[in-house]
Amino acid sequence: MFNEHRRRHWFFLRFPLALVFIAIITLILMLLWNALLPAIFGITSITYWQALGLFLLSRLLFGGFGRGPHWFYHRHYAYRKFDRERNMPGEEYSGEKAPQA
Repeated sequence: MFNEHRRRHWFFLRFPLALVFIAIITLILMLLWNALLPAIFGITSITYWQALGLFLLSRLLFGGFGRGPHWFYHRHYAYRKFDRERNMPGEEYSGEKAPQA
């Protein structure tokens, strides 16, 4: 019950934190573009919204937005490792508790 409440609480914090993260990255991209590229190449400065579009375009072309193709495998492996560590020392991992003789 307590873990479910923590998960739900974290879910509602994730969206605002993601928006703040995107806003900060966009601002940094705009400032770097405007500080470097006009002086080096003579390119015009960009606005905040153009920097956001550039950021989204670069994420779509080069980075993607997901966790990657193997995120489920790594999560599953971590759970299996935790289950093995819960067994008593000297017991062999079988997925279930072995019957006691």
